Amino acid sequence: MHWWLFALVLGLDTMAMYLGKQAAQQNDWRLWSITALIFAVMGGLFVKILQYETLTVINLLWVVGAIILGTILGLIVFKEQITGLQWLGLLLSILGVIFLMWPTK
Repeated sequence: MHWWLFALVLGLDTMAMYLGKQAAQQNDWRLWSITALIFAVMGGLFVKILQYETLTVINLLWVVGAIILGTILGLIVFKEQITGLQWLGLLLSILGVIFLMWPTK
């Protein structure tokens, strides 16, 4: 897989989450529009990534990557809090990626 392309998608996803949160807080249609455009570009890049890896693997990596980066963004930038049970869910998500990427041969 082209990891740089996957990293770009996750970076765009994180940027879109940040702008989306700002758009929601400020009720700003311009930020909303930019967020929608970023998500549209991400969709196109997602299709490109599917040329190099299976849907199952890419989707799981993307979702868990977004969970991790979104959690970091929420905690650090927006000063949000999560519960102990949510921390456990985050840990289990990370373990899921480790198991998914574990060599099978």
